[in-house]
Amino acid sequence: MAVDLITLDNGILYEGKWGEILDAYVSETIKQNELLEDHKQYKALLDYTDTTLLNPDQKFSSRTPNGGLKGITETGIKTNREFNFGPKKGLSQREIWEKFDMSYLMTQWAKKAQNLKGAPEGVQAELVQISDQARDLVQGYDITFAEEMVKNLTLGFSVTAAEGPGAASARDWLSLFNASHELKDGSTFTNVVSGAAYTDVATGQAQLQVALDALKTMKFDNGKKIRQPKGEAYKLYCSRVKETFWLEVINEGSDKAGTGNNSAKKNTFSFKNNLVEVVVLDLLGDTDTDGNTIGTDSMFFVTNPKAVRDMKAFRSASLYSARVKTFENDETDVMSTSIRAIIWVGAYDAEFCVTGGTWIA
Repeated sequence: MAVDLITLDNGILYEGKWGEILDAYVSETIKQNELLEDHKQYKALLDYTDTTLLNPDQKFSSRTPNGGLKGITETGIKTNREFNFGPKKGLSQREIWEKFDMSYLMTQWAKKAQNLKGAPEGVQAELVQISDQARDLVQGYDITFAEEMVKNLTLGFSVTAAEGPGAASARDWLSLFNASHELKDGSTFTNVVSGAAYTDVATGQAQLQVALDALKTMKFDNGKKIRQPKGEAYKLYCSRVKETFWLEVINEGSDKAGTGNNSAKKNTFSFKNNLVEVVVLDLLGDTDTDGNTIGTDSMFFVTNPKAVRDMKAFRSASLYSARVKTFENDETDVMSTSIRAIIWVGAYDAEFCVTGGTWIA
């Protein structure tokens, strides 16, 4: 029996009503969870927080954690708690949609047949092709979502958008990576590592230490130091091209490869008493769907993963689940299958828990 609208086990919605043979084949193809590996992987690697969107125009505000509780005064009156919420920052939704068409012969067979018995050879061959095409649509959605997550970092060196990747921080309206981030008391701090281009390991060690020191000395507007990871490694993100370089940097400055449960992990090291994990972002330096390069192979980023999670510094969401639909095109009289989704990523107070640089030759 043909389906109307079903939610598959990977959260994708599928809508079809054009016959059992086609609907069952497409839905069975796209329900496989391994189709969504890319954005799930990057969500975990970059410590993104899933966010529920209530409406398309929703805005979020940052919040500085407060201090302890004040004592009761002689009057016995309790002090009202002060909450330090920052300015509200909107979200940038990106709507993506693509489709593929089937042949007129396949369209007619799908409308009438329940199985492939007696089907022309061309129909059987096209049905296999439809499976590949359906998978490709879902993988395209998956890849685009992952690309947006990485762009939240790579586009952070200048303000190029009002919302989403490349947007300014709502706190001081400066780029994510900036040497003059402002606090309410007028003081400034930096989360960008700069310097002349180089490839030698010794300078790499010095600059990595600069990045770690910046993370450790950051404070909120209320003067409280940002909590650092305990028993968890700082994350150093780099491209596949620069992985060997960064492993050499950390190995050279390590007294041992990890500690405790981390001792067997190849990419986790104790770098000058700082536990650091090298995380490769394969999309870094790649070309995206629009033909633009995602950052450069030379970019690197260091995060305090505990703070990223606690502050929900990187957020992602879908206004609705990706929707795959099979329909008849009135203009061509053939069946089409499309995928449509609205995705969103954003950075909120991420300047307090991530440093970045682009200075490797």
